[in-house]
Amino acid sequence: MVERAAYDVIRELEQQFHQNSRALPAQVDYKPRMVVLCFRIVDTDLVIPLDQVAEVQELPDYTPLPRVKAWMLGVAAIRGKLVPIVDLAGFLGDKKRPVSKYQRIVVVALQSGYLGLLVDSVIGVRHFESDQYSETDKAAPPLVESYVHGCFIEEVGQPKYMFRPFKLIEDERFCNLAL
Repeated sequence: MVERAAYDVIRELEQQFHQNSRALPAQVDYKPRMVVLCFRIVDTDLVIPLDQVAEVQELPDYTPLPRVKAWMLGVAAIRGKLVPIVDLAGFLGDKKRPVSKYQRIVVVALQSGYLGLLVDSVIGVRHFESDQYSETDKAAPPLVESYVHGCFIEEVGQPKYMFRPFKLIEDERFCNLAL
């Protein structure tokens, strides 16, 4: 008798649940997003996938290297690792840039190690929907065109070009840094 009463109570609770429950919401179209770090070089907005960025920090103390091109600033110890520090704008050919308190080092993780890129400013982390990315819409400024592929287009503002750090490593000018 007690078993039957317990069963009836459970049955009654189930019926109340079904009467009071709502239907699941309609499926919302999911748009994949890309998380990127936005930064600026010579008045050009660039982005890099966040999973390629090890960290962002102020310009650390570094040891200058002898007999290298001016854009190779030196080597810094960052979290126990030796990281080459490169003035990205200097490498790209901009020689008239004043030192700014907004400059930051973007430490990029590469297959062979880490590379510190001195950039003019870091804008922040952004989430772009994949349909905002275009490989062909906007021509990149000549200064960066060899090192970008595609861009994110927004309704307002200038395009954010996708910086590809591996293109730096593949560039013979970058690899030949000795004077």
